[in-house]
Amino acid sequence: MNIFAYYKVNELDSLIAESSGPGVRFLLPSRRDRAWWKKRARQDNFGLDSASLSVFWNWEDLYSTVCSATKAPALRQIDPHDNRLILSHLVRELLLEKEELVRLWPGLARPGFLDILSTDIRELLNEGILPEQMESGLPEENASPTDHVLPLLFRRYLKYLSDHSLMDSSQLPWIICRLLASVSQEEFQDTTLIFTGFMSFTHSQVELIRALEGRCREIKVFKPEASLPALQDAARQLEGLTWECRPEDKGGELLALRSSEQATELEFLARELALWHSGEGRLFQATGEPLEDFGEVGILTSPGALSLLKEFLSRYNIPHTAERGVNLDETLPGRLFVSAWTLWEQGFGSYETALFLSYPCFAGPDFPVDSALKAGPAGFAVWKKYLAEGKKFGDSNHSKAFARAGAALRAVNRFCSFLNSGATPGHLMEALHRFLTEKGLWVDAMLQLPIHQNPELDEALRETTSSIAATENKALALRELLPDIGPVGQELLRGREALNFLKSWSQETRIRPDPPLTGAVTLCSAPPPVLASWPIWIMADVTQTRWSGKVSDSPLIDEIVRERLSQASAWLPSLQDKRVQREALFRRLLQTGDRWTLLTRAEHDTKERPLSDPLFLSSFLKERKSWRLREIPQDGDGLLPGSDVFFPDIEASPSVQTQRRRPVLRSPRSEAFETQSLSISISDLETLLDCPMRWWLQKKACLRERSLEIFSEAERGNLLHKFWEQVWGAWRGMDKFSNLVEKEWQKLFTAQPPYDAFDHLILDPRFQHRLSTLEYQLYRAGASQEQTLNALNEVGYRHQRVLREDEAVMSLDLHGVTFRGRCDRVDILQAPDGGLHAVIIDYKGGRGGKNNSYDQELKELSQRPWLLPENGNPKELEKLKFGLQLSFYALLFSRLKPDVTLAGVGILGHRDGLVSGTFTPPLNSCYVTEGTATTSMDERLEEAEHAALCAARLLKKGVFPSCRIASSCRWCDMKSLCRKGEFFGEVVGQSEWEESPEGDA
Repeated sequence: MNIFAYYKVNELDSLIAESSGPGVRFLLPSRRDRAWWKKRARQDNFGLDSASLSVFWNWEDLYSTVCSATKAPALRQIDPHDNRLILSHLVRELLLEKEELVRLWPGLARPGFLDILSTDIRELLNEGILPEQMESGLPEENASPTDHVLPLLFRRYLKYLSDHSLMDSSQLPWIICRLLASVSQEEFQDTTLIFTGFMSFTHSQVELIRALEGRCREIKVFKPEASLPALQDAARQLEGLTWECRPEDKGGELLALRSSEQATELEFLARELALWHSGEGRLFQATGEPLEDFGEVGILTSPGALSLLKEFLSRYNIPHTAERGVNLDETLPGRLFVSAWTLWEQGFGSYETALFLSYPCFAGPDFPVDSALKAGPAGFAVWKKYLAEGKKFGDSNHSKAFARAGAALRAVNRFCSFLNSGATPGHLMEALHRFLTEKGLWVDAMLQLPIHQNPELDEALRETTSSIAATENKALALRELLPDIGPVGQELLRGREALNFLKSWSQETRIRPDPPLTGAVTLCSAPPPVLASWPIWIMADVTQTRWSGKVSDSPLIDEIVRERLSQASAWLPSLQDKRVQREALFRRLLQTGDRWTLLTRAEHDTKERPLSDPLFLSSFLKERKSWRLREIPQDGDGLLPGSDVFFPDIEASPSVQTQRRRPVLRSPRSEAFETQSLSISISDLETLLDCPMRWWLQKKACLRERSLEIFSEAERGNLLHKFWEQVWGAWRGMDKFSNLVEKEWQKLFTAQPPYDAFDHLILDPRFQHRLSTLEYQLYRAGASQEQTLNALNEVGYRHQRVLREDEAVMSLDLHGVTFRGRCDRVDILQAPDGGLHAVIIDYKGGRGGKNNSYDQELKELSQRPWLLPENGNPKELEKLKFGLQLSFYALLFSRLKPDVTLAGVGILGHRDGLVSGTFTPPLNSCYVTEGTATTSMDERLEEAEHAALCAARLLKKGVFPSCRIASSCRWCDMKSLCRKGEFFGEVVGQSEWEESPEGDA
């Protein structure tokens, strides 16, 4: 047995050509190598006369050959979703037998457990672990029942497969090895078996090769060389049986292209490719040669970025084709049948249903989403009635759109009701096929669209037809062609379980790829086959996060289980082994380019955190001295056109300049800044002292996130203020206050002036329940205020005047800063002794009781360094006891109206209709409707004076630091600018690229 190592794929060509001959079979890791075998054979890379595939084998071909030799019936190989069905059945049986397991391990009953269990059982089968080895070493006494879960399910899974003549794809090497025992020694004496492209083998594959070694004429291994001492590669696994021929490392050069931002990395790459093809740009300068044929380029990117890369390549008119098709769950049908269930399960809400029906495969762009949202139908029956009535009005396109929307709504209801009632897997697949072939929808609807004006619809249409064909083939196979998978295949699946079966199938089913194009860039969303290579190979997003990442252990197979298996003469790769395998895969990919290998990454991620090269790259360059990395220099932003080169169809001319408003903070040393009049609104004061940076960004730079709510809290607050302004304006002292509230509500509900500005809220049927709640809150608050009026009469206080918002504007200069405010209401009261007293009331949408969130002790502010006085005495912070807004109203009113005694400040909360604050006797018992109120106004005034001094100091200094420890950071819309998200750190997810268990590395 000989092992021949190679670095680049073009070195493999000569090995295959030299080894070709009668009886020679090349066994490759996967069927994906078939197309590349034909391509390289046609190019005469192998020295073969034709592109015959007879010498091309994979594991299934070897299994079929051994079955023919032994006359043994071939077992049916189950699909991954069949694997989940069987495991789900076994888990349900186990939980019925041992009900205490759910209490001890609640995760066993959750759908995510099946993903972990399926992965772990596949790993056990790949490494040839036996149930006896899994059970070996388990403690017989005082053992936790959860310790036996995986061994028990593993044994039952193998028994189920055996009882029903089934096999898992991971069992192939082990089953072939078992069949070889009944094959005569002479059966394969004329066969030379060459394992091609395997960097390493699983344990069961190693045992099979050892069994074949004495039966075949010759066995060879063509192995990609990683030069990693810690890697258990094929040479180490077959040590003692093999002779290894090590290749000469001819070395090479890696090019590194950097972009400034992660969000623009792929667009930057597409633009540079277009420039290179035109004989311009950085890549042309780095290589010294133009890119004559896009077909020479292959690009590796993550699955999530593939669609984005396609969009950028199309923008720059670069032809491209996918190396393999997408999963069905990434297509329009795959996404929408899951969305349909969510829609049905949530009762056909207004917003979600309107957007769902506007998809091009249903009603399309002619469906009036705005009108539907304004009408606000909710529920299947209401939507059905709305669509039926809408079909009668409008032009023909409008009527057709409503008709298609109604058909789509009924189709969704039928499909989801069928899933909910329960059916076998075969009938579920037929139901999905019926849903995807509803007359007038899906393909029929998309064909009515002007695809020539929207080329992107062409790919969506092709993916849709391919998805429907795949669904039909699966339904036909389950009904007629494939043998049954046993009782599991006849079990009824209901509701979410039925949906999970269809989702699992769509995630494992890959539709046909785009037809291959000559002269097109090849896009790979996963490591390409071992026979694949391109003259120019590009790897995108080559960062530490992507490649080194985090390798996590399974909760079912931890280090204790691995140690127990090693004592039972079994072996599973450790976390370190898996990390080394990933590094070996990375090194193989670096050598995929025949002439050039280009690595791209961004300098910063989307949160402006710096990105770095992977450690795998630095160790590769350190150990492989014949390789070097050359950075391509970057001047400025790569997406900004230069002075002489730009794409006129998609880029503005460099000579065109636009003026952009940039918020600029003046320097504190600027004379203009020193003489500028400084001012601040009282309502913003607490924001300034809590986080100065947030105040500056929102108030000075005018940066705010756009609210996604249709009925926001701000609009609700404005409506409350307008309502009470009208009620108090109509009150004349002798009127019954509750009657005025009722009359004003009737006026509000008509949306007539002054409420016409809120008509989109008042008349919208979607907000009727909110208006009902608001009505109740206003009536309750009105009753509370009527109670206050009665109590004031009892103690001899009479209203002399009520100052509303426009009459209660206050402004005061303190410490060189103007503090401005506007009270919602000021009650001017005449006491029994004839003196004038004032009470300030502020309306709030939340709770107004004693434990409200507006007027609590400001404990957090004691941690702000900018609130410490200049003498550094921390006791000064003890003055911050209340909400600053009411305290400042008290300070301003007492300074501006010294002839009127300020007798109280408080808030009226609409969530509970209660009032709290600071009131002097006897007014405290009149205004406060729950508990007791504080009675000292002096503490309020001291708090306001200290806060005014701190605010003035901040504004004069002109420096506004951020505070990353505030509780308000949870909902602050500026935390992306102060980089608050980095403060806690984020878990780096495991890479989605793992070395294939079949050795595809």
